[in-house]
Parts: sequence; C-alpha cells; structure tokens
Amino acid sequence: GRPSNWSPEVRAAMEGAYRPVSTLVNANPPRHTRYRKLATSLFSARRTAGAMDGRMHEIVHALIDGFPASGEVDFVEAIAVPFPIKVISEILGFPAGEYQTFKRWTDSAMVAIAGGVETERLVRAARDLTEFQRYLLGIIEHGRGEPADDVVGHLANATVPDVDGPRLLTPEETIGVGLHLLTGGAETTTNLLGSLLHRITTTPGLLDQVRTDPAVVPTVIEETLRMDSPFQALFRRTTEAVTLAGVDIPAGAKVLVSFGSANRDERQFDQSEEFRPERGGSHIAFGFGTHFCLGAPLARSEALIATQAIAGRLAGLRAKPGSEIVQHEHAFLRGLRKFDIQYDQVRPRTERGQHDEGRGGSRDLRTPRSVPHRRTPSSSPTASRRSCWSRPACRTRSRRCWRTWPASRSWCTTARSPCRAR
Repeated sequence: GRPSNWSPEVRAAMEGAYRPVSTLVNANPPRHTRYRKLATSLFSARRTAGAMDGRMHEIVHALIDGFPASGEVDFVEAIAVPFPIKVISEILGFPAGEYQTFKRWTDSAMVAIAGGVETERLVRAARDLTEFQRYLLGIIEHGRGEPADDVVGHLANATVPDVDGPRLLTPEETIGVGLHLLTGGAETTTNLLGSLLHRITTTPGLLDQVRTDPAVVPTVIEETLRMDSPFQALFRRTTEAVTLAGVDIPAGAKVLVSFGSANRDERQFDQSEEFRPERGGSHIAFGFGTHFCLGAPLARSEALIATQAIAGRLAGLRAKPGSEIVQHEHAFLRGLRKFDIQYDQVRPRTERGQHDEGRGGSRDLRTPRSVPHRRTPSSSPTASRRSCWSRPACRTRSRRCWRTWPASRSWCTTARSPCRAR
C-alpha cells in the first residue's frame, strides 16, 4: 500500500529501500503511456510468446518428466507455479533455477496490495520486496555495462522522454516496471492454470473433448478466464461524478472495480453462472483499453501448451476424489493454492514433446487442421496479420483486439465495432 499507510514495523523493514512509484497499473495517461510504450518495446516479438514457444514446450515437459510413473501430484505445486515463473524468468533474464525465490517475491508483492493481512506477514513481504529491489538493481547495473538481449538487459538501457530530453529510468521506475513484469507474468498464469485443469477434469466429458478436438482448447481457456478471472478486482478513482445503477459517485471517489463480477454479468452472458466453452472470448479478464494486460498472449500460450502436455501425457488423468481444493486467500485473486490430480501412467514424449492422443494426433493445438487460417483481405491495413487467438489481429481504433481461435466471431469486443481482421 501507500507509504503513508505503513505500520512502524513495515517502515522499519523497508528502511533503506526505494519507495514505490506508479508506472503501469496505477498510472493514467500521459504518465501511463510513457511506461506502456517502454514495456511494449521490452516485450517485443523476439522476447515473448513467439520466441519462447519451443522453450515453453521444453519447460513444461521437463516438469512432467519429473512426475512419478503413476500416482498423484499437487498440480499447483508441480506445474501451475513453476511453469509460468520459469518462463517469465527466462524472458526477463533471471536464472530460471531460482524460481522459488522469485515466487516468494511475487507472493509478497501480492500481499502488499491485499487488505486484512497480519502485520507479521506484511513485515516479511517488506523484507522480500527489499531483497528483490537489491537483486534487480544489481542486474540493471551490470546490464548497463554488458547489455544482454533479454528484457532486463534492455530495461537497463531503456530511456523515457522527459522535459530535458530522453533519460534512463530512475531506480524507483526500474523497480516498478520490473516488479510488474515479474508478478504479472507469474501470478496471472499460475491462477489460470489451476482453474483451467480443475474445469477440464471436473466438467463431464470435457477432458475427452480436449484430447480429441484441438479446436476446443482455446475456447475452454477463454471460458475459464471468464468464469475464474485470475485477477478479480482493482481499486480505482473516478475522474468525474457519475451515477451507476442509481448510485451517485462523486469525482475522486475510491471504487473497487470487479472484473470477476462483470464477467458473470447476466445482462451480457446468457446463463452466466454456467461454464460454456462455446461462448467464445467475450470477457474482460485481461482488462480493457489502455490498461489491457500486456502479457495476455503469453498467458494464453502458456495455458495452451500446458493443457496440451498434461492432457496428452497423463493417461487416466482425473481430479483426486475427496481431495481438499484450497482457494487463493487473496481478496483480489482467484485461483487454487492446492489441487491434487491422479493419473495411471506418464506417457513418454514424442516429437515436439507431444503425445498422439485420439483423433487429434500429434500437432500444435493452436493451428487445428479442421479450421483454416482466416486472413485479412488484401485491401485492409492489417493484411499482413493473421486473425489468430494468440496474436494481435488488428489495431481497430488504435486498440489491440486479441481474437479467439477459431475466429468465429465478427464483432470486435475491444473496439465495440465490426472486426476488421476477418
């Protein structure tokens, strides 16, 4: 929270540390625009989902290789936590072998924005975040002398516009951007993966569909994002007086914006409390507009690859009967802290680490044979882009529209207008 709200114990734990500054999540244009452009450039195509595709397959299959030959595992501990944090660590330029330390830091970052947390836990969080600051700034200092081709290497030498011209980021700005990228790249996907496999293994017939019809998988991911939005809410302030549902809210009021509630709005979704993958991708789990999640395509790719690997390699996969399912205790997050699964056999890897399962065969689930690529008409300014659920199909009205594959919808839910990528 804000330094003005810190207890004496937290202040003591943060002694000598840098105070947080608003960069992405809690900043508005033009300040937000400055850091958003920077973060977007750091997450260029060479350093994100496309470039990491092979490594993501390798990482998740290496984790599965470590499973017992048969039996049970806690899916959250075995896959949902280590997989995304290893991926984002490699993208950032952190050693993936230290992922448990990075997880401790991201957990503490989430605690720092939660309410109702005991002072003792807040003090531990403050110490963890101080440790993260020292770690990151040490890498940044080294990167300015010997820049590497990773996100942190580019962050070390990135500049932002200022009154007197471009300048390097301050330590406070560097910490703000770096912590946002680490936590956003880990926590969102961890929570999504746990909820996703829980849906797949507890919804009758869904696991069989996932194994036999690759085109189903992206729609299952999107419906899980709608039903179990990893980030449920954020505090915001109104910029002007407004009346919502008969309630007058003055300008400057602090409000809690609930994405999770909006994604179950019965006025927008028929039978909104039912899990229906055929709905497509109309949700705001990754936010909307200016603050749309920068890592959305990465999270979707990770979810796809993990689902592909788990469903293909674990014969007899099922949720452990009678096992306790532990939900996340954070008020703003939705996800599982513990989810035990059982299986009869770990199948060996095949080419690209995939297992030939049913009619789906061994292929990349993002490009199902049964659904041809839809290309933009040559007259469109976005003709060089594919309308694919994991890639930016268009920039209608200067906003990114992340489409669901297969591209069966003609309405752009981002721009609220007909999709121009079809």
